[in-house]
Amino acid sequence: MSLILVRRGFVAVISFSFLFFSSFGAFAADGANDAQAGGAMGNNVEVKLVNYKLKSLDAKNLADFIHTVSSDREYHLAELKKKYPDKPSKIKDNPEMLAYDKILKDAYFLARKVGDGEKGQEEKEQFVAMQRLHYGILNELGCILPGSDIKNIAKMGKNLLFGPFILRVPRPANPAIPIDKHAEEESDNLYDRKSGRRVSVTEIAGMSHLEVSRLQPGAENPWYCGRIGSIAFSEFEKENVAIIRSLGGKLGSFDVAFAKRIMFFDEIKEDATSPKIIVKDRYGNKWKMKWGDELHSDLVAVRLYLGIGARFSDMKYYSGPGETILVLSPAGSDNSAEPKTAAHLAEMLLKSKFKFHFDRHWLSPKTMLKDAQDVVLGHGIIDKVMADRESIPEKYVGAYFLKLKECQLALYHPGFKRLGGSALSSVGAEKDRFVRSSMVFNSWIKNWDVKDDNSRIGLLHNLTTGEYDKQVEFFSDLGLALGNTFAGGVINALEPSFVKMFPGSINFTFRPLFLPESWKSCSYSDARWMAIRIASLKRSDFEHILAESGWPVFVQKIATEKLIARRNQLVKAFNLRLDGLSEIVCNPNLTLTLNYRGTQDVPVRDGKICADSLMVRDFEAESHPEGLAHIKTRFQD
Repeated sequence: MSLILVRRGFVAVISFSFLFFSSFGAFAADGANDAQAGGAMGNNVEVKLVNYKLKSLDAKNLADFIHTVSSDREYHLAELKKKYPDKPSKIKDNPEMLAYDKILKDAYFLARKVGDGEKGQEEKEQFVAMQRLHYGILNELGCILPGSDIKNIAKMGKNLLFGPFILRVPRPANPAIPIDKHAEEESDNLYDRKSGRRVSVTEIAGMSHLEVSRLQPGAENPWYCGRIGSIAFSEFEKENVAIIRSLGGKLGSFDVAFAKRIMFFDEIKEDATSPKIIVKDRYGNKWKMKWGDELHSDLVAVRLYLGIGARFSDMKYYSGPGETILVLSPAGSDNSAEPKTAAHLAEMLLKSKFKFHFDRHWLSPKTMLKDAQDVVLGHGIIDKVMADRESIPEKYVGAYFLKLKECQLALYHPGFKRLGGSALSSVGAEKDRFVRSSMVFNSWIKNWDVKDDNSRIGLLHNLTTGEYDKQVEFFSDLGLALGNTFAGGVINALEPSFVKMFPGSINFTFRPLFLPESWKSCSYSDARWMAIRIASLKRSDFEHILAESGWPVFVQKIATEKLIARRNQLVKAFNLRLDGLSEIVCNPNLTLTLNYRGTQDVPVRDGKICADSLMVRDFEAESHPEGLAHIKTRFQD
């Protein structure tokens, strides 16, 4: 095992020289980096590990793994005791400690099975899951080396320049013939959809590409559960609200709509690149309140992601003009980091790393309260009547509140213990059908920023056991989608065509910033499986999902037409008519002419949102300061 000490100051110097690329998170390795064993962060140096190699299942490897995880756990426990000497509950609920305990519990159980001679596919899959969870812990603790900056920039440049030649899947001359000798190249742990029986490699060898494309990941796959359509998000929400309520106390009556109505400022969160603050709801939960170019695209992508069968995602919502009241810090607070006026919060955000012009997002700024020095205070003040009516704590009586044109709200799920990024290039990802085929999904939605740091692994509270023992993995940041390299949600940059048929391959004309190694293993049957998932979405699914985006109806309409056109290309390229899926009639070059303010206005012409449309300009001024025709990037906002 090799250890590398990386001084924080040195990393900062390197980062500064690549400032432009760092705004896209370009330093995370291309699909990430392998780590081998435990490590920890000290005060002055970081212990970073390289070469996390997936161990095969045998008694020695399992024993070594248990020893490594036990040592890691003891070190982490000692660090937590130093940090929280008088707060045992902080240690008990620590996500890494819960994950270490789950790994060890599962590993000891597996050791007994291995000792009895059980080393079948199920046991091998369990060992892979443990190692992936371990990887997630190390990633969260900063123990995985991002790799060489120069190497990562070179990879990103190669991906951008030669995307169509990289994002491709082999195209068999006859998909109906047996796979034969290529069976070992297919994904592991595939199941027959009807019987639920695991299909062996020998059986796959005798099956055709078409037949293998209809096999499903296992029921315990941490990425995939099989839901389909626009109803998936509401089903997912219902399941997770039940989990949150099971935690008891105030959360026993948790309601999403009630929670979103009133938010209390907590802190400015300067991680990542999109402008955001952390707020709390009336139950005490933390939420991320976010603005900028990814506000709408992120919401659409999350719902599409769940709609094609993803198991888990963040609970994200749109809040339109005045729908969420942002309560500022109590009048009695003397902490300079707690803004008591709208002007103070605007100043803090402008001076933050975001350089964000928050005042452009205030609803009806001319109606806001001001003091004698013309300082903007807020839209109103919390009085006793409002506090009683809205269940606002008494300490906020006298505090100012704000109403915003729009924002995105993302819940910090109290029933989910979040760890670091999932391994997208190693530790079994290269043999997982969902991860491999995610190349097709991310190409379809034009998600430019797929990397470990934009995925997550964690433990979900289990209603049956009452413990945090349900391991899930998911793409956690899908905001840089439906747009271009610089901004998400640029519908004018979403082409209706993205599939090119080459001799011997099907290519996706998409140039992502990063290229997970697992994508290079994507087989024809993997890609076709994902194409079936996408093509299973109906027009009504797209319309439902876009209706929750917060975009005006005319933007929803053209986005729907373009996404359907791109879906149709998958139907044609993979001959999905054989699976009962046909193309949907659509018009991605749509022109919309509407009677607006006494004129025949054209908000959409030939598939493009028109910057000179009165309707578009009014929407941009009144409720969409990030833009609709021309999107303001995070550098301009």
